[in-house]
Amino acid sequence: MAAPGLLPAVPVQRPGTDRPRARRLALPGGGETRRRQLLERVRVPLRACHRIAVLGGPADGVAGVLGALLAEHRAEPVLVLSTTGPAGSECRTGGGLVLRSVRPDPAALREALGEAGGDYPVVLTDATGTPAEVQLAAAEQADHLVLCAQASAAGARTADALLDHLTALGRDGLVRGAAAAFTPAPSTERPIADRDLLPHFRTRCRAALTLPAHPRPAPAALRPRARLDYLELAALIGDAMADRERGGAGDVGGPA
Repeated sequence: MAAPGLLPAVPVQRPGTDRPRARRLALPGGGETRRRQLLERVRVPLRACHRIAVLGGPADGVAGVLGALLAEHRAEPVLVLSTTGPAGSECRTGGGLVLRSVRPDPAALREALGEAGGDYPVVLTDATGTPAEVQLAAAEQADHLVLCAQASAAGARTADALLDHLTALGRDGLVRGAAAAFTPAPSTERPIADRDLLPHFRTRCRAALTLPAHPRPAPAALRPRARLDYLELAALIGDAMADRERGGAGDVGGPA
């Protein structure tokens, strides 16, 4: 399968620094204060459907955990379209999360996204680890982007290549509003420290952060610190959705 990093090189003019800024949190009360602040950002009221593309290298469980947290704390159904599992299968959880499998095919993904928009306020498309044409199909109709990569030199190059390609396709707003999420590098690759990795992607995207490796599908299975890390990612999506609802900077990430 073609990886995003194998997309053809396209000369691009990278955007300036007018990307949406991630909110900085003051945390005088420690972890519980941080949690309350994050939840306020997750629970932004929505009038329209928001489609979130989760793209990049293999990231088992990231879209599922993110969707489960959004469903739990927003108290409304959230759909996750997955390109793994038998096509057409569907699983509903007690917390409002709906997992639906579609074929890893651009046409099938476009059709599923078109059918889902009127039924769910938040729709995530998990196209991580799929061929480039499938990831680009998910990006076509996306309002927001979560970019997943491993914290290694190869992971960073692949993430940069995907952002470059989306920019070349006219989706620079989607890139500037993105949240880049990095998981630990595998043992076969040399890791890149956060201080060397995250600042670069923060110049290109709304925010960049690190997540624990191999999360389980259920947020309840995460340790408290890991759960807060995923809640931070959910809050960044909340910020982007709030921007789009206001017709602000996040809206430029919508479909062209």
